[in-house]
Amino acid sequence: MRLRLLLNLAKDKFRLWVPKKAWYRLAKLKRKIYRKNFSEEFKTYPKKEPPLYFVIRREPPGAGLFSNLNHILQGLLVAEKRKLIPVIDMQNYWTSYSISSAVNGSRNAWEYFFDQPTNYSLNDAYNSNRYVLSKGNRIAENHWLTQKSLEYALESEKILEVNRLLTQYIKFNSFTTSTLEYVKTEIDWNPQGNLGVSLRGTDYLKIRPHGHPKQPSIQAVLKEIDEVLIRKPDLNIFLACEDLEIRNTIERQFPGSVLKNFRDTDFFKEFVSRELKTSKRNSEVMTNALGYLIEIILFSECNSCVTTLANGSVIGLGLNGGRFFENRIMTLGVY
Repeated sequence: MRLRLLLNLAKDKFRLWVPKKAWYRLAKLKRKIYRKNFSEEFKTYPKKEPPLYFVIRREPPGAGLFSNLNHILQGLLVAEKRKLIPVIDMQNYWTSYSISSAVNGSRNAWEYFFDQPTNYSLNDAYNSNRYVLSKGNRIAENHWLTQKSLEYALESEKILEVNRLLTQYIKFNSFTTSTLEYVKTEIDWNPQGNLGVSLRGTDYLKIRPHGHPKQPSIQAVLKEIDEVLIRKPDLNIFLACEDLEIRNTIERQFPGSVLKNFRDTDFFKEFVSRELKTSKRNSEVMTNALGYLIEIILFSECNSCVTTLANGSVIGLGLNGGRFFENRIMTLGVY
């Protein structure tokens, strides 16, 4: 494991010198070559002993923050079914969010933002010699959680199941919790006074990933927002979106109603940098990932929502657990 960690750190340094597009091409090639190395593996000694732990891993470099979280939910379901203790390893199996520096004393990228699902650690699992390494992709095989279309979010009973898994196993660590409270104070957070709006932009719209949900036009989104605000004019708009052009369009359409963009303010970047004391790149990676996570948490607390389907918004719907006063999910099929 020590050698694997050193290799991961070397990859992180190498990544600084490689253009982003070239890096992901190399990662895609590596995934094809090494996919066979990510089938399920039993690591028990002596052989007759049954496993105790289920180590949830994903093929490097994983995907987006909430795609990775969806993958973790699949692993938690499998661990439950097999009555194994789940632990999450994003230390020996790096992700696009892994950085060279330890965060809060951990090099496990999962633990940048979350605690382990139970009171057991990664070391507990590996030192036991009684564990199973999960598949690196589609852990739950044909379960509805593996649907790229994410259309399960339209079914209330399935969203309640996502809510159960999130509530039972997904625990925000002290760093995430303190940052969340900091942001709430800075933006004078009033969840019941906000309409949560979540949609994707930037690279997602350009890539149009095959099998993933189509995103509606900004005009269609504005129409949905307007229809909600006609009935509830006192609501402000909390926007969870990484695209500044989309944000500017919504702000122009509803002047004075959109809460400020904390992800792009100096106080938030300085807060993250001060906590991590890392390089500029590491600070940007953490700012983007942690900011996105906090946006989705706040989105889930809003009075009502207008949202497109994406991994982040579906986790937000799961965190909310069907409590939105009004819930408008815009669907157009898949790319």
